Amino acid sequence: MIDGADIRKLALALPGVEEKDHFGSPSFRFGGRIFIQINDKKREAIFKLSPLHQEILFEERPDAFRAEVWGNIRWTRVMLKHVSPAEIRPLIQEAYDQVAAANSVPWVTELFRLLQPTDKPQQLQARVNTYRRFFE
Repeated sequence: MIDGADIRKLALALPGVEEKDHFGSPSFRFGGRIFIQINDKKREAIFKLSPLHQEILFEERPDAFRAEVWGNIRWTRVMLKHVSPAEIRPLIQEAYDQVAAANSVPWVTELFRLLQPTDKPQQLQARVNTYRRFFE
């Protein structure tokens, strides 16, 4: 059975990861961006996984994986008592990869933060061109 200490050990073994408090719970970050947050009291953790993988997990393992939603942001809540150490390792890596990939091109991360859902294609292209020059 896996617990928060196991996740901490595996997450901190990844390059560039730091642990910081996030509203009273430990979170693990790369480049300042959270990819895992642990709730030791509830024996749960929240992972940043790909949307496709989330759907598969929610459908196939509802006892172990549930959606955690904040507005239009969705992460994966993992009930640790239902997950083996062999299952958790690739989830930690995937969550790490989700933020590491976004941090590899800083202007893309900032652009997604600034884009407006109502932007028309011409507006999107103008924003891309503006922010690309700024961050490169």
